[in-house]
Amino acid sequence: MQLEAPHEILQLLSDIVTECRCLLGDDLVGIYLHGSLAMGCFNPDASDVDFLVVTKTKLPPEKRKELAQAMIRLSAHAPRKGLEMSVITQGELLDFKHPTPYEFHFSTDWIERYQDGTFDYSRENLVDGDLAGHLTVIKARGMVLYGQAIDATFPNIPMQYYTDSILEDARAILQNLSSSNSSTSDWATPVYSVLNLCRVRAFLEAGLITSKREGGEWALQHATPFQVGIMRQALAEYVNSQKEEWNQQALERFGQEMSALLPL
Repeated sequence: MQLEAPHEILQLLSDIVTECRCLLGDDLVGIYLHGSLAMGCFNPDASDVDFLVVTKTKLPPEKRKELAQAMIRLSAHAPRKGLEMSVITQGELLDFKHPTPYEFHFSTDWIERYQDGTFDYSRENLVDGDLAGHLTVIKARGMVLYGQAIDATFPNIPMQYYTDSILEDARAILQNLSSSNSSTSDWATPVYSVLNLCRVRAFLEAGLITSKREGGEWALQHATPFQVGIMRQALAEYVNSQKEEWNQQALERFGQEMSALLPL
């Protein structure tokens, strides 16, 4: 499948592959794209670049540090929301557990902790409940940037693990939609919150594995008039970077109505 993306994003992906191959050498199994870019819904103003790296063996601390430095360099050429990636070994895929052990993680939120010189690269027993969701998306709709084919690399993730992963995200979103618990972190913005709740509902009700945009578009067809207004505002901001003021009371009501539809 040919990836359609702006030239600068294609160049960034090429640079990611080059960096990972240089740093990991023969230990590299593959690099796999997921998220909105893989699903044809990428917006450079609203999307990050999501990918997963699979290695044959565990990473020593010095290799984790080198990866952090490489991802920081690459982030200078990334879209506004940056890069999000994790490294997982073949062994952890073959003996899959949830939450899932991982070797390394990077996102924009982690840059400061890597740069301040205090991060402990020797930490072990790291796990991430989100990986069941990412791996499910890769298996269903991901793309190979480099290396072994997806079906030869990734197991079928039990649907209960994927459900647990997205419902945990939904719980955090609903907590942040209330005014007393509102967060300024990027992942908890109204657009992210609204469209991810729609994506969760699309899976639970229709078995669809969607991007945020696709989840919002599906939910429009199954929404009340009030919900439609909130969803359209979120989609307009996500797709067209058309920013408007959000009504906190309306967001709270939307959260309450969505909560009633989800098995939380």
